Amino acid sequence: YGVIAQSSAIMQYVGRVKEGAAGADIAEGIISDQLLGFAADLYAGLSSMQPTVAIKEKVPAEQLKAHWAEAVPKMLTYLEAFAKGKDAFTSSGIAVGEISLWAVLHMMVLVEPTCLDAFPNTKAFYTRILNLPATQKVLKGESPMGV
Repeated sequence: YGVIAQSSAIMQYVGRVKEGAAGADIAEGIISDQLLGFAADLYAGLSSMQPTVAIKEKVPAEQLKAHWAEAVPKMLTYLEAFAKGKDAFTSSGIAVGEISLWAVLHMMVLVEPTCLDAFPNTKAFYTRILNLPATQKVLKGESPMGV
């Protein structure tokens, strides 16, 4: 088949071939897929505006500030409602969609540390995965995956 190089495709592949990685059943698989899509949408919005090492200013500072003040909270409001007061979306709490979403939320927190403060369910989800030993191992560079 060739090389799979797109992160969402890789995560969907893992979800299909590793038992339970996409959730315990079809309903959880759909939730995991929704979270993959949501994570991709969040990332697309941010990557089109957030400065990087290579591109110092993608949009005027006012536009970036407005994105963080308006668009990001609007998207997180949808996620907050979807969480329904829980800190996990699937029974395992670590389906591929949840891990992908966590990774994007982590990037957001690195840029704007308080961005999840108004969203207690989302912040609980983020914090739960952040505190997993496997997550800490990766973040500390002690995993074969590195940092």
